[in-house]
Amino acid sequence: MKIELKIKTINISNNVDEGYKMIAFGDHEEEDNIENYLILQKANIFDEQDKELGMDSYYLEYNDQSNSGYGVCKEVILNKNKLSFYLLSNKNYEIEIITLELEPKNYDKEELELYLKEILGETLKIK
Repeated sequence: MKIELKIKTINISNNVDEGYKMIAFGDHEEEDNIENYLILQKANIFDEQDKELGMDSYYLEYNDQSNSGYGVCKEVILNKNKLSFYLLSNKNYEIEIITLELEPKNYDKEELELYLKEILGETLKIK
C-alpha cells in the first residue's frame, strides 16, 4: 500500500529536558484538526535497555501507535518538496511507501534537512 499526504504543518522541536528531537508532519493548517500525521523522533542518548529492545534508532509513527516502529525504513528520500519513506518489508504492516508532499507556506527547509539528518542518519538521501 502506498500513502500520499499533502502536508500543511511541520513542527520541529528539540526537547532537551526530555532528551529527544522530533519532527511532526500534519495534513491540516490548524493543529486541532489534523486527521493524518507522521511523527519522526529520536532520543539524544540510548541506554542499555533501549539497545536490548531494539529501540536505539529513530521512531516513526503514522496516525497511531499501531503504525509505528523503530528503524522501520529502508531509506528516506527528500527530493525538493517530496519526502518519501520506503518501509522495510513486514508482515504486520501493509504500508510500503509513505510520501509527504510538503506544502506549508512558512517552514525552514534548512532546519528541516538538519533535523532529518540528525534523526534518520544514513537512512536519509537528499536529491
